[in-house]
Amino acid sequence: MKAADIRSTFLKFFESKGHQVVASSPVVPGDDPTLLRTLGRLCAAQGLWGKAEEFLVLASRAAPERETQLLLGQLYDRLGRAGEANERYRLAALADTEALAPLPPAAPIGGEAS
Repeated sequence: MKAADIRSTFLKFFESKGHQVVASSPVVPGDDPTLLRTLGRLCAAQGLWGKAEEFLVLASRAAPERETQLLLGQLYDRLGRAGEANERYRLAALADTEALAPLPPAAPIGGEAS
């Protein structure tokens, strides 16, 4: 008997007892940045660095929020990947800056007027 047959028999049994059979949800949590970030935190807490990175990168792609960039920076620091950590810290500093006023034009060097 194959796994698909066992699953089908199992579902038919419970359906015959009045239970409703519903479609399975995907194992990969789509593109919910909060869920992906939470999974990344949980994996990091367990020392599952590769999985933590995977979930945090997916969260960053779904929504490049400051918190996610900071978590990736911290993760890369722990892994000794300073260049990648610095890039994530830079992205965190730049996140959500569209509400900030831009810098004014630079003054001429040496106080000379143009």
